[in-house]
Amino acid sequence: MNFVWDPDKSASNIIKHDGVSFDEAIETFYDDHAIEEFDEANSSDVEKRFIRIALSTRRLLVVVFIDLTIDVAGEATYRFISARRAERDEQKLYEEFNQA
Repeated sequence: MNFVWDPDKSASNIIKHDGVSFDEAIETFYDDHAIEEFDEANSSDVEKRFIRIALSTRRLLVVVFIDLTIDVAGEATYRFISARRAERDEQKLYEEFNQA
């Protein structure tokens, strides 16, 4: 997996979202219990967005990203839009989803 982001957006994300960095957001892609869904409301014909609720090594996060490409070797590239701590209802959703 490859990850890319705008450096200015990354800096503003840390300030806006209580210290959550895009480096930390990468960790959520290793959570086997993640919830991921297509974000139809915020997607367009050009940009398909996804929402991922998953654990980093520190906390439960909500990560918004775009799945850019799969290269010749079969590796995906993801571009981060935002990352923040999960809110209470998102935490509950994650817990209920993973109770089974």
